[in-house]
Amino acid sequence: GPDDIDLFLKGPSGNIIATSTNGGTDELIELTSPADGTYTMVVHGWSVPNAPLPYTLSMWAVPNASGGSLSVDSAPTAATIGTTGAIDVSWNGLNPDTKYLGAVSHIG
Repeated sequence: GPDDIDLFLKGPSGNIIATSTNGGTDELIELTSPADGTYTMVVHGWSVPNAPLPYTLSMWAVPNASGGSLSVDSAPTAATIGTTGAIDVSWNGLNPDTKYLGAVSHIG
């Protein structure tokens, strides 16, 4: 069958504070405003028929501050509940060989 790995995040005290146990290999843990300390991510091979299974573990820290060179290229002027719309945004001056993660919020 298909491979299935899971994630377990241990906090500074050593206790598991978050998990991602979806079927398959696409797992995600989001931690908002974590306390200072050392965290440990455990990658568990729940079902790996052809072990070992190579994987890539990525981590980002998104600061709670605005900044950067984000620009909104186009956006609707109004929205209706229950419908979808498109907002085109872009960042300039980024290295194409680097992965980035950002957050966009809207107030209004």
